[in-house]
Amino acid sequence: MKKQTHLFLVPAICLLATATLLSSCNLPVPAVSQAPLDSPTAAQQALSTATMAEQVLASPVATLAILTSTATPTLGPTAADCDLAKFIMDVNYPDNTVVKAGEAFTKTWRIQNLGSCTWDAKYKLVFMRGEQMDGPSPAEVVTTSVKPGDSVDLSAPLKAPSKNGTHWGVWQLYNGAGNPVKKADGTPQEMSVMIVIQDGTGGMVTKVQGWRYTYAGGKCSSNSQYDVWTSIFADGPVDASYVWSTTNGVLTVVSQSYSFADSGSQEVTTHISPPFANPANIRVSLTVNGNVLSSFTICP
Repeated sequence: MKKQTHLFLVPAICLLATATLLSSCNLPVPAVSQAPLDSPTAAQQALSTATMAEQVLASPVATLAILTSTATPTLGPTAADCDLAKFIMDVNYPDNTVVKAGEAFTKTWRIQNLGSCTWDAKYKLVFMRGEQMDGPSPAEVVTTSVKPGDSVDLSAPLKAPSKNGTHWGVWQLYNGAGNPVKKADGTPQEMSVMIVIQDGTGGMVTKVQGWRYTYAGGKCSSNSQYDVWTSIFADGPVDASYVWSTTNGVLTVVSQSYSFADSGSQEVTTHISPPFANPANIRVSLTVNGNVLSSFTICP
């Protein structure tokens, strides 16, 4: 009887040693086959998930695939962030500086390169609107390399007009491909000059006065439409450029100009239609030659 017991113990010990050896070598151990289950229990699902995780981590090929798939490629600068700028200050001739009629002067702006591209001599200053005042366009303004983050002073040689009044012009920097340098929000980064002539010829715009309006579609309602009038006054011959603005609604007439042959007044009008952010509070303003401002409120 004792001999038979020893004979049965030897195969059992061998099987146990073989299983231990296979486990230490990370070799898969065959699972005991079972009858298929209609619905696996939560414990069985957890065991299956854990087994799959162990097999993935034990496989060098799978580990390499995971590391490769999570790697982030290094990207270069895109066109969107290449040419960006920020206006810093007017270095000279701030708005409404009095300049002698016909005088030559140089306007200088300071801006910062917020983009990822370096500015060079291909970047030029271009006149956009208003009065050019004999300034060259395009003007060569970048004389040294302006790296991302650096600031630079851009200058335009100009000549003051001979007529009395406020005179202004708008300029913008363009790259060598003919594309504008913009602000971080994607809107144009413009630079303006605004001077006042007092010793020249003609008169000046003196005031805006006499607001009135008519409406259709129900006063102060979401479907209202308004026609607004006011008058521009001048003390002599002068060119008047005026710009409408409103805190609510859509303007039909945004900007226009008028030449006074002599002193007097000129009535101007605009049309405003929905949508309104607040139909019971619509503020309308008129700016003339850049600095004569007047406004009033519809449905206060």
